[in-house]
Amino acid sequence: MKTNFNLDRKKVSSQQIESRQNFSGVIDKLHNLKPPFFKSPWFYGAAGLASITLVVGLVFFFSDNEEKNPKPPLTASSISVGDLQDTPCIKPISETSDLAFSVYAIDPRRGGNIVLSSGTEIRIDKQSLVTENSTPVELRIREFHNKEEAFVAGIPMDQGQSNAFESAGMIEIRANQEGKPIEINRVKPIEISLSLYKDPKEFQFWYLDEASKSWNEHDVIYSKEDLKDNKKEIKKAEITLKQIHQKIEICEDKISTVNTKTTDNSLVPTLGSRKLQIEFDEKDFPELKGYKDIEFEYVAFTEEVSKTLKSQVWNTVSLKKSGDYVAVFSNAKGSQAVKVRPVLKGKSLQDVENQLAAAEELRISELAKLSSEKESLQKRALQLQAKYDGMIADMEQELQGGYMNTSNRSSAFANQTALNQATADFQMTRFGLYNCDKPIPYPPKRPEFIAFSDENENVLRPTAVHVFDLTKDCRYSYERGGTHDLSEIGWNDNPSSIIVFDKEGRMFIANGIDKNNSKSKNIVLKKIDNSGMTVDNLRKMIRESVTVV
Repeated sequence: MKTNFNLDRKKVSSQQIESRQNFSGVIDKLHNLKPPFFKSPWFYGAAGLASITLVVGLVFFFSDNEEKNPKPPLTASSISVGDLQDTPCIKPISETSDLAFSVYAIDPRRGGNIVLSSGTEIRIDKQSLVTENSTPVELRIREFHNKEEAFVAGIPMDQGQSNAFESAGMIEIRANQEGKPIEINRVKPIEISLSLYKDPKEFQFWYLDEASKSWNEHDVIYSKEDLKDNKKEIKKAEITLKQIHQKIEICEDKISTVNTKTTDNSLVPTLGSRKLQIEFDEKDFPELKGYKDIEFEYVAFTEEVSKTLKSQVWNTVSLKKSGDYVAVFSNAKGSQAVKVRPVLKGKSLQDVENQLAAAEELRISELAKLSSEKESLQKRALQLQAKYDGMIADMEQELQGGYMNTSNRSSAFANQTALNQATADFQMTRFGLYNCDKPIPYPPKRPEFIAFSDENENVLRPTAVHVFDLTKDCRYSYERGGTHDLSEIGWNDNPSSIIVFDKEGRMFIANGIDKNNSKSKNIVLKKIDNSGMTVDNLRKMIRESVTVV
């Protein structure tokens, strides 16, 4: 996941973006900032004054060095939940399979903003994190965009006793300082703008209470608009850039087409070729009807052909066609066939040559016009790219006292997508899991007893059964002694997949479960390797041979 981390970034309006879109101007202003006091001339005055100033300067330097010289943010690294302290109600499907966290280090005295590649924003005030000291806080973040990711990570997706969740977006945030969990200042909560991938019209917002293993409703504001003017401006620039590059590609395609465009010159004779006159009946050669001044040139007049034709006296020459045109020379001794092709001569040839010259002139003119258009588009793209980079730079740092991290300048938005459907804006006063969900009722229990077996007809003894409803986009979980016992297994008439875990921790799957299996007494499953299971592999297996997603 490509992300960007910005320290102490202030909100920027569209007016400020316009006034500061000149990146070179920003650099000039940065260079024109007043030097620190210890570089001013009076600092090197009388010895006594210099000594006093040196002491004060050292105290100031060591007490405030981090504020005046902020370090560039750490690049997000990845960490598995297996490396973290156990969370009782969140258990990945295996020790080697999990959805990794992205990890950031943040100065608790300064706070900061994080923009994820999905468009999700996390805004942390400098007073939001309750810590014992000023050492960096380790912030761990991961988002869930589908039921397969939640399943691999072991996220419980039941709501109450009778519902399962269909999710429109879920985020998990954890934090610790020097290995110890920290809390959030309730007076200065962390603000989240969670990017959703479904329309939240029928969804609610929830927080996972890990102690009770239940989801509780949480306050949220849904917005169909981007949250900041600067994001709108940047997105607009991205769209325009994309359109320009598409026009450049179209231009290049046209140039290629013009370059390969050919004009019919099949009747133009080859320079220096040998020719002959042949009388023919237009009824036998309708394709030549209407042409005047037609003659024929030898297709390949070699020395051997010349020797053969000169070796005898031919009485007649006639024209035949069998795929190619052939001149047949005949006498009493026999005949000789030679490949020929019809060509123009005289005024007819001059007219065709004039037409070819005009077509070539038009082609050259069209090429020049297209090349000029392409050059203009490329220049416009460069100008807009420079403006875009300037807006990114303005967002990433403050002018005064900031550092210029040019290598990361565009990374925050390099892969940023628009907010797919909407955003869920909420305040976080405790770390954990937050989810935009819609409760879906569990299916009724199947009237018939359901047994499970593998492909070798061995009966399976399940400890957990998970039914993935691909139409409702949710997961129903049944566990021995759980909220939904194994005896309550059921599925709707929708296309579904079933995953079974047995006592040995082995994993089995069956696809294409629907209304046709409503009276099945046995479900045959295929064994799959769940060690190191990835989300992509799981998604492919669950949706195999199923057209409804």
